[in-house]
Parts: sequence; structure tokens; C-alpha cells
Amino acid sequence: MKTYNVKIYQPDGTYITSVNETTRLSKINFRSTVNAGQGSLSLNVVASFDSPPSWAAINNFVKIYCHDLVDGVQSEVLLFTGFISQIEHLRKGSNESMTLSVLGLGSLLALALYKDGASFDVAKSGVDPSAIATEIVDKVNASVGTSWLSYGANVVSVGTNIDYTFESQRWLKAMEKTRELSGGEYFWHIGADGELYFKGKAATATHKFNLLKDVNEIRVVNTSEGIVNDSTVDYGSGTKNATDATSISNYFKRDENKSDSNLGATAAQQLVDGVIEDKKDPKIQVTAEINSLYDIETIRPGDTCKFFGTEIGSTTLGTNMMIVSVDYRETTVSITLADDYANFGSQLTAYMGNQLEEKNL
Repeated sequence: MKTYNVKIYQPDGTYITSVNETTRLSKINFRSTVNAGQGSLSLNVVASFDSPPSWAAINNFVKIYCHDLVDGVQSEVLLFTGFISQIEHLRKGSNESMTLSVLGLGSLLALALYKDGASFDVAKSGVDPSAIATEIVDKVNASVGTSWLSYGANVVSVGTNIDYTFESQRWLKAMEKTRELSGGEYFWHIGADGELYFKGKAATATHKFNLLKDVNEIRVVNTSEGIVNDSTVDYGSGTKNATDATSISNYFKRDENKSDSNLGATAAQQLVDGVIEDKKDPKIQVTAEINSLYDIETIRPGDTCKFFGTEIGSTTLGTNMMIVSVDYRETTVSITLADDYANFGSQLTAYMGNQLEEKNL
């Protein structure tokens, strides 16, 4: 049987206490996505209305561990980490409780603007995008005052240097722009351990799901909506273009034109090349509910997967699809798979930024 250990920390990382499991009223539910991180988690516990526990303070951090038997061995997995952004107290009759809104570590990137000293314009020249990504993490840690975020082997160099000027962009938007300039295969993610993943899609499947055992439900959509096979960007000093003749022949011409004067020539070409690489073909989009017969705590956004148990020769599902979102619900996870993960992440990044700005974080 699964159990959960909720630990509370000061902003500087000092351990305060563990929440008594018998006082937790809510289930552990949250969403994680590529090109972002873990979303908001609502933690409802029994607490005095007049004298709430001292550990319940804005900006204190929460770590949630899952304990379970895996192949007969007791395991502990760090499932979620975030900071308290809101506290709601409730008295209803004789019952008193407290609900904490906890934002995942990726939300730290939405707190402030990317700056170069006092300047809100950050000019980069001849720099690999991965170096920009790690600099953003360093700036977040310096601002927060504690290294809740980290990076290491899961940050992979793109291999092409770019020129770009970030103008009054929050760390979150700057990170997403950096990924966009890295090419269509790159994604980024910040998980429960705070480590930055900034890399391309894995060549082989991370997870293999048995349709007859592990999967409660699966839905597959094959769509041509969103195809782009002719992409142009005006970067101020000229234009760069990329096309795919096969895609145009098969699916008609579908073009787009963008303008960004902060781009250098190399970054502009890399941008349109990435658009074509990512959007020239129809996409298979899959949603599936995975049950706890599989070790669901190991599934994270950015992983890839395949399904077995289909008929030989079936072309309904891909053989190495990226997991772009994971909705964790204790006994099941709902995963979204899509080759069009870059666009999905861009939309979510914009949403996260808007939500945090509305909360004045």
C-alpha cells in the first residue's frame, strides 16, 4: 500500500517538520509538463482555525515522498517539490481545516525578469543555447537565495551558437525562447528534484506499456491541423526561410511568417529549420490512463514510450512517442503523448506566466 510523507522546509532549505499523514484530507494530485515543470498542488489538512501550525507560512517549501513496494522492495520516490503560495483557512461547523496552494519548482522562473546587471536587455552573441539555460537557473538560485534548482548531465549542448537579445522577459519566457532557438527536438523540464532537463528527444522508448495490463484507457487522434511546411522569419537585417517539398506535395502549402528583430542570422535560420522539423508532418496525439500495475511514480514529462499488445503491423501508435504531460492521481496517471510537444509547451508556458502574474508573485 502506498503512503506519502509530506515534509516542510524553510526557504533556505532547513527542515522544519513532517505533516501527520492522518491529518491530510486531500489526495496527492498534480500535473507536470514539458517546457515547464510541475504545476500547482492543493494540500488540505486538519488545522486549528485560530491557531494554525507555524510551519504553514507563505514561501515555505514542501516535499512529498511516495513510499511503495516495487517488485517486493520498499522504495521511496521524491514525487513533488514546491513552495507555498496561498493559504486558506476554513471553519465549517465543528470542522476546521487549512488548504495550501503549492506551486512546483518550475514556477520560480516566473517570479522575476531576466537581467544583465541593472539592464532588462540581455544580449547574447555566439553562445550555445544550453549555456543560456544554465545561466537562467543560476540567476533564479541567486535571487531566491538557495539552490533549489540544479543542472548537470541532462543539459546537452545544442552544438550551434546563436545571437539573440532578450528584452524585458521573465526567466520563464526566456527559457522557453532559448528552447525554441535550439531546434524542434529540444525540450526543457524542471521536476521534483529541481534538476533542469534541457535536451533532445530520446532515441529509444523509456517506458514500455502493456495495453492488456498497464493501460485502463487510451485515445488516439491523427491530425494534420498545425502543419507548417514553409516558414519565414524577418530578423531585422533580412529574412530566413525553410521549406519541405515532400510535405508541400502531400499536404498542400501551409506557411507562416514571423518577425523578431532580436534574432541573429544563425538563430533565425535555426528557428525556421526547427519549425519545419517539428511541424511538417501530421501528428499522432495520444492520451492514456496508466494504472498502478506499472510503477507510475517513475513516469515523467520528456520521457518517451511505446505500447505493446497491439496487432502485428499496427500503425495506430508510434514506437517512440514523447510524454508531454503527466497527471498524477495516486493510483493512476493520465499521460498525454504528442509529437507536437514544442507547441504544447509554449502554450502552457504562457499560461503559467499569466497565472503567476495574476497572483502577483
